Amino acid sequence: MLTAQKEIIPSVRLLSLDVFRGFNIVLMLLVNNIALDVYTPDQLMHGPWNQGMRIADLVFPWFLLCVGLSIPFAEAAAVKRGFTERDLVRRIWKRGAVIFFWGLVLSSALEKKPVFTLGVLQLIALAFVAGSFICRLRPRTQAILCGGLLVGYGLFASLTPFPGGPAFEEGANVFNWLNSLSFFEVTRLKGLTSVIPTAPLVVIGAWAAGVVRREDLDFPEKLRWLVTRGAALMLAGALWNFWLPYNKPVWTPSYILMSGGLGLVVLAGFFAWFDGSWERHRSAQAEGARVWVYFGSNALLAYVLPILVKLLWFKAWTLPSPSGRAEMHAAALEWLKLWFGPIWGGSMYTAGYIGAFWLLFAWFYQRKLFLKA
Repeated sequence: MLTAQKEIIPSVRLLSLDVFRGFNIVLMLLVNNIALDVYTPDQLMHGPWNQGMRIADLVFPWFLLCVGLSIPFAEAAAVKRGFTERDLVRRIWKRGAVIFFWGLVLSSALEKKPVFTLGVLQLIALAFVAGSFICRLRPRTQAILCGGLLVGYGLFASLTPFPGGPAFEEGANVFNWLNSLSFFEVTRLKGLTSVIPTAPLVVIGAWAAGVVRREDLDFPEKLRWLVTRGAALMLAGALWNFWLPYNKPVWTPSYILMSGGLGLVVLAGFFAWFDGSWERHRSAQAEGARVWVYFGSNALLAYVLPILVKLLWFKAWTLPSPSGRAEMHAAALEWLKLWFGPIWGGSMYTAGYIGAFWLLFAWFYQRKLFLKA
């Protein structure tokens, strides 16, 4: 539901968290709408199977990290409003259901008919629910369980026998085999096993948020925690990569740890700038935050709306183009490339798309309209 809030940025939230979310939304829009064809930088395309990690591969795991980062803040706000333990559990299920619902809306819009399947938002919803319940355990239990899930998943991916295996190739791996079974074909739940490694990524985000919320730690200690833990996760991911390579399609543990560690380091940079205590930077901080917060404070809507607009409007209407009539977005791209060339025209298309939604979300922000899960 799109609702109005009394405060644009509630005091219970970190400015750097909204900035990090907004940065990731912009990165998603850039990756999903890049229009440079053969001139597209490799870093803005997903990496091939088992051949490393690129910037484009960080968007999805950083969304999961952001979901985890929001858990302690949301729970603290709920407790302040008098929520009981039962209310908090009910709230987890409700938020997961809302995110899952919007995922189904996007999947149905893509297929132009009502469908029940697993997409990006659906996986985020399931990982959020699983991660939230892990976060309700004792800290030591959380760490043991998350480590066990990643190690067990890694062993399962690399050692499980199946027809033609064990193997870990693009066309021959245990996850392909599982997804080919009749259960996954009939239920359309291909990729359900990805909840196992993604839930720990949500928990990592929650740990980070828990630290930066602590009143007994000063700012340098919080910043040091983010940097050192991020570096430790990156090192663990780099070492694990020698055994089981970074792999986005099946969420290998090395990919989880490296992307999570990188996310914490990037968050540390935003935290240092936007939540630091350097008074001489205040005006620059406010202006810099504005660029990202319009998206970051309304992250669910910022994810859903651009995709729905493209599917239900830009791809549904046609316009005259140099090659005849084409879908609205394709016609606009053709004209821009004809007038300005493939690089400048394609860049103007992408910048215009992102810029238009930035203005729209600035309007939402000023009127305090937010889509909340």
